[in-house]
Amino acid sequence: MNEFDPAAEFLLDWGFINLFDQTETSLFWTCRGCSERVPVEARSKHYDAHRRTRERAKERAAGKVKQARIANLARARQAKKAAA
Repeated sequence: MNEFDPAAEFLLDWGFINLFDQTETSLFWTCRGCSERVPVEARSKHYDAHRRTRERAKERAAGKVKQARIANLARARQAKKAAA
């Protein structure tokens, strides 16, 4: 899959059919998120792959926020000990 267009991310919250535009033939559809031509029977699978990728990115971002909070708390404790 190609790079996913952030402007199309909201389409992942809708049904998979909304993520695709029909091409000149009825055998392939174009993904609005990555512009890849996808066979009709593979649209749902392609949509699910984008959703999984987005969920993993959210989990990684949440993990980074948690790590930053832990590091900030540790620094605050050290500063409090130094001030005492």
